[in-house]
Amino acid sequence: MLTIFACIIGVWRSWSRSACGTRILEKSDSALCGIDFSGLAQLVLNMFFVYIIEAVESKRYYIGQTQDLHQRLKKHNEGKNLSTKAYIPWQIKWWKELNTRSEAIRIEKILKSKKKRVLLEKFVSENNFSGCGAVG
Repeated sequence: MLTIFACIIGVWRSWSRSACGTRILEKSDSALCGIDFSGLAQLVLNMFFVYIIEAVESKRYYIGQTQDLHQRLKKHNEGKNLSTKAYIPWQIKWWKELNTRSEAIRIEKILKSKKKRVLLEKFVSENNFSGCGAVG
């Protein structure tokens, strides 16, 4: 059982790092450890994310929530969001995994209420967000 857990964690880390641009989980990865991970897709689909992306050039932040972090970042960078279109390209700065959409929306509202960058970054550091960038 421990081996299965370790393999699932390895696959999950592989997938979550893709938000930083290092690797995207491939279908062939489901064969890791000789275990059928077809159920893992359902597990991932039941997760929700609150995320903060940063415009590469202007250093602006955008806060949102989604069920598919990788796909959402792709849409931002394809210009399919009016609010972020003018500041392409974007990169993931921080994200937090949550169990329900209502939790994600609640945290998103808290983040959007932080009007100063320093307060937003303080909230992120105090609430265990994962990320590709240091706070500050």
